[in-house]
Amino acid sequence: MDNRFPSNATGASVDQGLLPFNSQYDLGQGQTWAQDLQFPSVSRSLFDGSDDKAVEVTISDKSVFLGTQTGFRRTELLPQRIPGDASTDPLVNTTTSGVKTFHLSIMRDEMRALNYSHEYYLSWLESADFSRDQFTVGTGTLFGNGDNVTTPQAAQALWVRSNDVNAAAQTTLWQTPFTTGIWHNLGLTLNFDQNTVQIYYSSNNASLTSQGPAVSNDLSGNGSFHVGLLKKPTGLGLTDITTQGFQENGINEGMIFGGVFEEDSSSGCVSLSGPT
Repeated sequence: MDNRFPSNATGASVDQGLLPFNSQYDLGQGQTWAQDLQFPSVSRSLFDGSDDKAVEVTISDKSVFLGTQTGFRRTELLPQRIPGDASTDPLVNTTTSGVKTFHLSIMRDEMRALNYSHEYYLSWLESADFSRDQFTVGTGTLFGNGDNVTTPQAAQALWVRSNDVNAAAQTTLWQTPFTTGIWHNLGLTLNFDQNTVQIYYSSNNASLTSQGPAVSNDLSGNGSFHVGLLKKPTGLGLTDITTQGFQENGINEGMIFGGVFEEDSSSGCVSLSGPT
């Protein structure tokens, strides 16, 4: 599954179904990918080639999914195997079975800075029945209580968290300071047979290195990968964060992504460096 953006691609290319992403989801009601995607002039990420470019996913006050999820602001690309795949296509399960490594690179855009008093999801796998996220890559102030309490120092960290089927038991598997001005490269080896995750990381053009052994994490449920921005609300005593809570007005936020692809790691092979 290769979801790197060709150098000649535009947001309209996604709207027209010409790239391996779901052309309809997930973005604000009435919004288009031509409106919500930007293409900043930044260095190539680790796994982007000479014919690829970075893409920036943005959110605004209009980023209300379905027009009803008023608690969230969200715009997310849903990677697919080939143009035209539907997320309900049973063949998509080939991306969520066996042993796969999901790669992506992330860079902050201080011209469209996030509000780190909120929690943001940047990439995740959402189960086919929409009941849980098998892993999440994110940043910001974690929503909730218990393990979800976040110090101001930790708010600007990039983290990988575990399956959230039981939010109270969700844990942080790995984190690093979310430094501005550099690429943060992640490789997540997802063993769907053994229900484990192994995390690889580097910055800029350095090769990925393992961040420790594989750890247990429930990956069952198949589903779709997401890459973009989901901004949770703030507020206390909320019973439905999709429709409740506070979002400030005048949102103009974005996150830059590159090098998004998934490889088969059933043989134990994980790509640690990009094209030369």
